[in-house]
Amino acid sequence: MPIQPFIQDNAQESEAQSFEPEAPPEFAPSLQLSLEQKADVKCAVAFAIVAGGQERGEASALAYPLLGERGRTFFADLGQRLIKDLDATPQQVQLVLESEARALQEDAQETNDPNGTVDAIMEPCLSRLDAVIPPPPEPSLPECAAIMELAYDEVFAREGLSPTARDLKTLASVLESRARDELRAQGKSGNEIDAELAATKAVFAAEALALEAEGKSPNLDYDYCFELAKP
Repeated sequence: MPIQPFIQDNAQESEAQSFEPEAPPEFAPSLQLSLEQKADVKCAVAFAIVAGGQERGEASALAYPLLGERGRTFFADLGQRLIKDLDATPQQVQLVLESEARALQEDAQETNDPNGTVDAIMEPCLSRLDAVIPPPPEPSLPECAAIMELAYDEVFAREGLSPTARDLKTLASVLESRARDELRAQGKSGNEIDAELAATKAVFAAEALALEAEGKSPNLDYDYCFELAKP
């Protein structure tokens, strides 16, 4: 149950904010966490485990909402909060997170059901996640068409007409066609449809650039767009 990528990202963020280690991790004193903080730590570790499974394409992990972005944000925010509230070092917080991961792994080994161990805590943890980091809203068909077209533009600029770029172009074309059908059914003319699709893409492009300048990623529900593009 690896959570190291999340831990490394959290540590790098801490270093960027000039948190100086006070002692090597093996000698760092333990932290006294409240029940609320313990619950947050358990959820952060569970999110990291599930996100790792999703990246590897594991079916059990993909049964949950994608957690790469929101789970990472929850994990990093928790680390910063523990550092501040407990006057702790990043190393101490890392030890707490790694200890919880080991505890979950041991529980899974004892029950011989690693997926069940994580599943048992995911429902309350997802409710906690939704409360602090709401899931992105479901985009409309025109918005999905714009999102996929922008994704294609980005990949094409980086890789040329790679297999990924071709797949994205196909999805973008399907979504645009369905968006046009939907807008036409609403009584809009061809020129009006062209203008609306172009304006939607321009809005998303501007938002993406603004977020990129802040070092953030757009909070978009790509999965929903993939669903809309299915036959």
